[in-house]
Amino acid sequence: MAISRRDPLSLVFANAVYCDHRFNWEGTEVVAMAGTKQAREFLQAWHSGTNSIKRHVDLDAHYEGLRARSTDLRPPLSNNRLSVPSQV
Repeated sequence: MAISRRDPLSLVFANAVYCDHRFNWEGTEVVAMAGTKQAREFLQAWHSGTNSIKRHVDLDAHYEGLRARSTDLRPPLSNNRLSVPSQV
């Protein structure tokens, strides 16, 4: 992984070093997969929020209402579904 390689181009590594965050890699779960770059970028934007590392990923405005409606219908994610950085 980028952290073990100490990859200077990795946003995860930079966040871990500069913000002194630790990530729970064992509790991480894949929430979506895509077969194309365009689909991957859409899914990144769809699952990104204000606390995401990649803050520059924005969803087109016409999808925001759809995402808000589908998020309201979905039960909240449990803590073991996503890896959220926490300070040590």
